[in-house]
Amino acid sequence: MGLGFIIMGWLGILIYLFLIFTANKLEKNGETALLHLIICFVFIFFTPLPLYLSFNNHNPIFWLSSIFVYLFLIMIIITMALQVGHLSYSNKQLNNDKWQERDNWMIHGMLGDVFESIVNVVFHIWILLLAIGFFIEDEFVMAAIMTVFSLFIIRNLFILLNVVIKKPMRLFQIFKMNSVITTLETFIFFVVLVCWMTFYL
Repeated sequence: MGLGFIIMGWLGILIYLFLIFTANKLEKNGETALLHLIICFVFIFFTPLPLYLSFNNHNPIFWLSSIFVYLFLIMIIITMALQVGHLSYSNKQLNNDKWQERDNWMIHGMLGDVFESIVNVVFHIWILLLAIGFFIEDEFVMAAIMTVFSLFIIRNLFILLNVVIKKPMRLFQIFKMNSVITTLETFIFFVVLVCWMTFYL
């Protein structure tokens, strides 16, 4: 049973790696719907990992953390699915200028910086709880790595406040939404987690 969880995790990693190397080409070819579909399936493959992690650690904090990670996964999968549905439809419409404006509203408005920043804050709350859990379990290397990843919550909070507040302070403008940073950080995090679950759990 445990092997199945691990295989799902590594499949998610492989799809994520494929996504990193093909994202620019897909975007240039106008395959934005396919790009978001791949992202959607990456996180679908990651859904068993928190459950496996909780079952194999007796500390209640891992079960508490699973609430936040499943909230994150539900939010990210749903938003990607909605974007796939919208983009796959708009890409086939004749009035490109009109639908380009609607694409911008969907991608950068309703499901854009605000929603993605909230999703990322929830994601990093999970990581922070994992760091605490690993410290309690005397897994100090993993605890230190998770602590470093959890610091990205500051970046996401600043981005969120900068977008939401009508007249944000200059302090909040230090960080900008950057899909490359978010993608690489998330990828490295899941590689570390899946490696630990494969070789040490």
